[in-house]
Amino acid sequence: MANGFPPFGDMNRLEMLYEKSRGTTPRLLDSTTLPSFEEPSEHSKRTFTESFHNLTGLCLKANPANSPTVMFFRPDANSLLSHPFLKKTRKSLIDLMPLAQKLEQVQRVSGKTNTVEEKYDVPEWIF
Repeated sequence: MANGFPPFGDMNRLEMLYEKSRGTTPRLLDSTTLPSFEEPSEHSKRTFTESFHNLTGLCLKANPANSPTVMFFRPDANSLLSHPFLKKTRKSLIDLMPLAQKLEQVQRVSGKTNTVEEKYDVPEWIF
């Protein structure tokens, strides 16, 4: 979701299933992952930290129960909570209530309160 759209959201269910069976996993789109020959986009103008790339990579590993030949295991929640990215985030927490209140005001004024499902016309997500 850091990319601003749901993973595999541009594919129909059969294409998504095929890509997942091939081992395709979502990835962060930024200046470090997009080819330099592509036309500049909002994604190519940003750079996520190496720590965030590492955390998302750990979270997106295939489930070994579904892939018995996979030789790695997805970390459990406790392991992920000790990841450097989340430890750093805990130390720099900000109060989100003022931001949420401002967002509500903007949505009321603009009349834009679409949900993700409405925005992308996705009835449900299947991961």
